[in-house]
Amino acid sequence: MYTEDLLNDFSDIVLIGNATPTKLPNRIIDSFDTVIRFNNYHNFTHPYIGRKVDLHCSNYLEDVKPTPHKVPHFSPFPNQPPYQPTLQPNQVFARRWHFTNRITLPSTGLRLCLLLEDIKKPFYYYAFDSFKTPHPGEKEISNTGHSNEELLVISDLNFSHEL
Repeated sequence: MYTEDLLNDFSDIVLIGNATPTKLPNRIIDSFDTVIRFNNYHNFTHPYIGRKVDLHCSNYLEDVKPTPHKVPHFSPFPNQPPYQPTLQPNQVFARRWHFTNRITLPSTGLRLCLLLEDIKKPFYYYAFDSFKTPHPGEKEISNTGHSNEELLVISDLNFSHEL
């Protein structure tokens, strides 16, 4: 099974990023049929990010710790060069690369947004801010190689809707 196949079984999708949220009550997030969270989401706490999790999306790299939730785990990256994580049993990868010409090193979140766009799967997103605020509960902004223009790319997608 590939990530694209896995996601076709889900609807009413909201992606919860790892930015510091500002406004949305938990009940709105938790009311979606499908809540997808990223990488080490389980390390972050905040009153505005909800509690529900249906799918765990990550890059499968060593810095992503196992989640305490028993939910399907998948990657929006294909298992092919230049991306080659340490393989574990039952990992689900994308069938192919999903690209944008505007960003050279897309984050896991942007890769998933591009994949959902390619398979024409509508989604909402929340707590995405192009790496301008710390992760919930952290004091410092994470140092990443990702572009602070990612949110502009996501907002331009046809199947995306900001909460």
